Amino acid sequence: HSHSNEDENMMEAVMEFDKVIDYVLEYAAQDGETLVIVTADHETGAITKESDGYVFTSGSHSSANVPLLIYGSDKLIENGETVNNYEIPIRIAYVLGFNEEQFPVSVKK
Repeated sequence: HSHSNEDENMMEAVMEFDKVIDYVLEYAAQDGETLVIVTADHETGAITKESDGYVFTSGSHSSANVPLLIYGSDKLIENGETVNNYEIPIRIAYVLGFNEEQFPVSVKK
């Protein structure tokens, strides 16, 4: 919905997503073996806070950073660290025990 700047539909989708994440985090906490990763490939709409609320300032993708939220491992990212999105699967491979010979792309460990 952000791609078409539909703020009401976007907010509804975010609230539904929030409900799903609550369920997933509850499951992961009980399971103890589940890694949860929440991120996005890009931000759309260049959403900006103004005095009367949030507004779209673009009809396209923006260059804004997106969150990377992780539950179940403290080895993927340092708190406050910024990473490129292509690094995420590589870091997951390391956490799962793969080494550089098994996963051909290298990132700073």
